[in-house]
Amino acid sequence: MTEEPVVEEEASLEEQALVYFGAFYARMPSSGDDWSALHCIAYGGCVEDVVIFGAKYAKMPSTEMEWNVIHTLAYTDFLGTSTATETVTEEPVVEEEAVTELSAEQIAIGYYGTLTGALPSDTAGWLFVDYVVNGYTGVVDATLEAEALGVFTSTFGYLPSTSSDWNLLKAIAYSGAIL
Repeated sequence: MTEEPVVEEEASLEEQALVYFGAFYARMPSSGDDWSALHCIAYGGCVEDVVIFGAKYAKMPSTEMEWNVIHTLAYTDFLGTSTATETVTEEPVVEEEAVTELSAEQIAIGYYGTLTGALPSDTAGWLFVDYVVNGYTGVVDATLEAEALGVFTSTFGYLPSTSSDWNLLKAIAYSGAIL
């Protein structure tokens, strides 16, 4: 059983959706399907399938955001199977909304949610967000970075290669929120 994500209800819909997306898929959105899934989580309007959610969290969805996760699974065919969308008998009605680009801070909060299952709420959590967005310029500790590399690769499934990846690795290592 996977631990249920902790989401602050006063956070924006996109921030809440990033936490659920990260907790469920263990990564951040990166493709058109990912952003469709995030949109369904944030705003709903997609069809339902509770089986996968129940298997993941060992409970039935109870909040509106949890139901939006269910809608995402059914509507976006995100898990790579076509069975979810084949069971839909009619086209879902989705209101047209402008797709909003996420800020660097929102993306960093999503990474935090992926790694912790919660939104940042203390100094270490917000320091993590700052390091992801702005980088870390303090003293380097090879032991901490090696440990952070293990967390990074086990969570995201690849080695860091971009400056954003390295900022994330350093946030894991030095913020005090993850290690």
